[in-house]
Amino acid sequence: MVVLDSNVWRFVYDKDGGRQLSRAAKEKGIEIAIAPAVMYEALRTKDREVRAGLVSLMTLRKWTRVMPEAFEEAEELLGEIHRLAPQWLRRDPNSRHYRKLVNDWQRTSGGFWSKAKEQTEQLVQKLGHVEEPMLTAARLESKLIRKIVTSSSEQSAEPSLQQLVEKSLGSIDDPNIADKAWRFSSLYYFTHALSPGRSVHAEWLGLNVNLRKMLTDPLWEPFWLNQVSAKNLPRAWIRYAMERLTPLAKTNNGTPCDVQIATYCCSCNTFMTSDKRFADFLEQCKSAAPFQFANIVYLDPGGNPFQDLLLTLPSISSI
Repeated sequence: MVVLDSNVWRFVYDKDGGRQLSRAAKEKGIEIAIAPAVMYEALRTKDREVRAGLVSLMTLRKWTRVMPEAFEEAEELLGEIHRLAPQWLRRDPNSRHYRKLVNDWQRTSGGFWSKAKEQTEQLVQKLGHVEEPMLTAARLESKLIRKIVTSSSEQSAEPSLQQLVEKSLGSIDDPNIADKAWRFSSLYYFTHALSPGRSVHAEWLGLNVNLRKMLTDPLWEPFWLNQVSAKNLPRAWIRYAMERLTPLAKTNNGTPCDVQIATYCCSCNTFMTSDKRFADFLEQCKSAAPFQFANIVYLDPGGNPFQDLLLTLPSISSI
């Protein structure tokens, strides 16, 4: 399965290449995936004509529609709860509502993808009211972190992920410092995200887990600090790693969304982007990840990225 970054979809749109891409992928037995986070970026496109064209392209049934990254991350955490702390599971999980939510994303008609195509402008307005304040806060936080990281660096070369971890925690002589760093980061993130009404993670996980019981349990901290496995929570690890790396990049409107899109690198075999900095960050993640990570393909926007995309497909083996 191949996941395309938002900028690659834009090249496909500019060349009116949807059918050509679909045909080339089908000939090689390759799935081209469209992620909800990419669709949301398309819905934020300011130019109305371009926005409509991107949405039309992305909602073609030729592509494999993957679930939102928040759902996948919640499912991974649910798996660890089953393995390590089943006492937090609800005795009466809301299976009916769970299936309803999943069906809204997976159904071929009437669900999210149909709404994106048929009710585009309504979704755009909804995003503006609901998501924009959160995205604005995330962008400001990214700029602040970038300022802290870059101002404290005494070297001209960009620090690696390991160096960023050491910088954030101080001079600690510990060979397991990177593992401890993602555990502390994830503990903080999920304690905040799973509080009532804080995120979609809470909505998904709360259908099967008693969140109040879990968050107030003294075992919640050791669950993260000593027990969970990064191999079983790859998306949490990718989010932690990308949140350390992306402040090095010049912050733009897409920076917080890059973290969302990056999490699909643990479930596809190839990820394509025309953002060189993003590709470099993903390569750093791949070199440090304790689990299988996608091959990263950089498509130079200065050349013919759509043609390069088509030429690259034969070298990709679908999973």
